[in-house]
Amino acid sequence: MTADAGTNTPESFDEHRALSKLWFDEVMAIYDVAEAPAAEDSPSRPAEIASAQLAALRALYHEMRCGHELLAAQLAAVDKQTKALREVAFQLEKVASHLGDR
Repeated sequence: MTADAGTNTPESFDEHRALSKLWFDEVMAIYDVAEAPAAEDSPSRPAEIASAQLAALRALYHEMRCGHELLAAQLAAVDKQTKALREVAFQLEKVASHLGDR
């Protein structure tokens, strides 16, 4: 899976991390409500649990998305660094072969 070049910014990492926290907080709020005595107009316990599960899945999605984007950015940086080191090695080999001719 590859990430779009435009999404590999610190802002998108922070955005996904913030959304993950938001959904996790939503899960905790739902479970807190589920543990409280039920009011007459509150949703049923199965609906509360389903809502909490959905919020948990959303939190996981955004946390994993953040991780995948970070990994893609790190791999791109390593690839760029590897190409630069290959170029340096090539140039040093040319210099070394030239010095060996003397």
